Amino acid sequence: MWKKIKSIFGKTESQIQEQETGFIETIDVVAASPSDSIASEESITTEPKEIVRKERPRYELSIADAVAGIIYDRGFDFIKSDRLVNAMSDYGAFQNQRASATICKTLSNENLLSKLWTLTSPNNLDNILATIKQQAVATYGFSDILVESILWEIVLGLGLIDESEAKSKISRLMQPKHQLPTNKSTSSISRSPVTPTGPYNPDNCIVGYKLPKIDVFSVSHNSIDIESILIEGKKRIELVLQGQRIPANVMTVYGGPRVSLYEIEIDLRKASRVSRMDREILSALSPVGSRIINPLPGKLAIGIELPNSSDSYNLSTRDVFDNDTFLNCDYELPIALGIDSAGNAIVKDLSQIPHLLICGDMQQGKTTLLRQIIASLLLKKNPERIKFTFIDTSSLDLMEFKKLSPYWMAQDSDNSSDSVIYNSNGGMKILNDLVLELESRRTLFQDAGVRDIKEYNKTFCDRKLNPQKGHKYLPYIIVICDEIAPLQAYGLKAFDSLLAALLPKAAITGIHCIFTTKYTSTDTLTQVVRANFPARIAFRIHLPNESKLVTGNHQATSLLPNGDIILTENGSLLRCQVSKCEASEINSLVEEIAKNNLPDYPYLFPETALDLLPLQQDTRDPLMEEVARELVLVGTASTSAIQRRYCIGYNRAGKILDELEAYGIVGPASGGKPRSVLVDSLTLESILSSL
Repeated sequence: MWKKIKSIFGKTESQIQEQETGFIETIDVVAASPSDSIASEESITTEPKEIVRKERPRYELSIADAVAGIIYDRGFDFIKSDRLVNAMSDYGAFQNQRASATICKTLSNENLLSKLWTLTSPNNLDNILATIKQQAVATYGFSDILVESILWEIVLGLGLIDESEAKSKISRLMQPKHQLPTNKSTSSISRSPVTPTGPYNPDNCIVGYKLPKIDVFSVSHNSIDIESILIEGKKRIELVLQGQRIPANVMTVYGGPRVSLYEIEIDLRKASRVSRMDREILSALSPVGSRIINPLPGKLAIGIELPNSSDSYNLSTRDVFDNDTFLNCDYELPIALGIDSAGNAIVKDLSQIPHLLICGDMQQGKTTLLRQIIASLLLKKNPERIKFTFIDTSSLDLMEFKKLSPYWMAQDSDNSSDSVIYNSNGGMKILNDLVLELESRRTLFQDAGVRDIKEYNKTFCDRKLNPQKGHKYLPYIIVICDEIAPLQAYGLKAFDSLLAALLPKAAITGIHCIFTTKYTSTDTLTQVVRANFPARIAFRIHLPNESKLVTGNHQATSLLPNGDIILTENGSLLRCQVSKCEASEINSLVEEIAKNNLPDYPYLFPETALDLLPLQQDTRDPLMEEVARELVLVGTASTSAIQRRYCIGYNRAGKILDELEAYGIVGPASGGKPRSVLVDSLTLESILSSL
């Protein structure tokens, strides 16, 4: 192919006219005598000759010739740009071939071709093209034959295969009467995109994708005598209660990994006495790790959680995943939290929580829990259904996930090469981009007439939405931030404003946040943070007032070190033990997933347009808060409306809107259309109170 293209460029004008293909645009042609034959690559690099301006006649090039010509004429980097399809059209690749132009434009716009730009050899080429073709056919309803023939032509233009091989590949796609054209566009198969039949299934978009097995996690080896531990604990509880003159009988014992649950039958008239004397009872049993549950939910009994006398039990990650509760769950976003004191696996649906704040002192296991949660999702879902955004501003604890294919990631276009964000500026920008992604999805929902992502994706899978109008299957986006304090240090007001703009509406659009922090004072857990994270997990916290800030009580102060947690959700408390999820196990999991042939491009957010820097208190307009409350009631915002309502000038009204945009209260300007209001009244008051 390259020799063919170079031979065209090297010939004189009379020789060019004899060729069956050529270029449209005006070029520099070397004036040469008939004896100056320039047919080889070596002759092109000889001494420069006199240059004259000639205009090439219009020719019709195949897609392969167009790609090769663009690379030769404009450089390889040009084919990676969003101008590729327009350039191919200029070279005549799509003359009278509207379907081919539509397919190429879609493949380019959706980054489906990016995998091809990085190839240097034809190794694994068939699988790569099959994945691209299946995504294009399943999502956009294109003809599989037409898509594959176009892909082989592009590969030919890249020089990865020779012309005879490409001709053979394409001829096998066609019926015997079809031949590979030589002087016309090879995309001359005049077939329009076909309407697909049957529901769209995102699980079928990646050819041969296999979910990883739990075998990548090692089996625990525990040799403790749990039976003798439980018998000893039963005797201790009965003895302590008798010493407090509370007659009781331990009915049932449930063995947990580090803490066991003892179900106690007691006279109901004495149950209140247990509550009044809980401190004395717990101090006598075990000052650390014990807890009274009065009453046990759904039972006429009380429960006492007591640490096992031996702490040698090692709860492995395999123990958390290798059970019916996790393996058979059909949650949208299943996350395994650990094993409770009754020995039951605790699995939650993140889509119902919908955001999670993880707090606790240093070295208690917050990062380990993050690994376990991420592993849960990787074991149950494929990258068509979920995407991750990783922000790790305080350490390198999430670096194992950098090895995941970019196809798992949701990122902004400026940092699309970084799987994990390690700086505060990048983290704030990502949060800002998520607000824009949220608004983009809400626009799609409004156009589709649906309320949330689950309803939207079902409508799309039923083929009731037109992909040519921007509709597509929307993956869930899981935002993992290991330590929020550096983001708050970047700008507390800006951080709170972004949270207030993002989290209240994020869940219905499929965006879910899991944040951690080791700082549990009101300086970090601001009113905005607490209001937008009703579900929280507490590891051990040494100060009672900070424990109360997270869980609503002091119980986090008596938790065992290293992995003992309490989940606060909808007013209820749930205690369990987190596994010791090692970095080596995550590496094994990622390597197992890497065996699948995945595209290497991420899910990209819309380009940002908001100013992240917080405004200073003395620069805010006195009318700003009043205008903000008025706009929330109206639902839209415009400079002219503020002018008329408050009888102020255009510049002042525009400045107020800029302030509201910086705080995440209104969206960015959109041409001549009114701006959208991003918050409700409750969220607005939270933002204003934090200023």
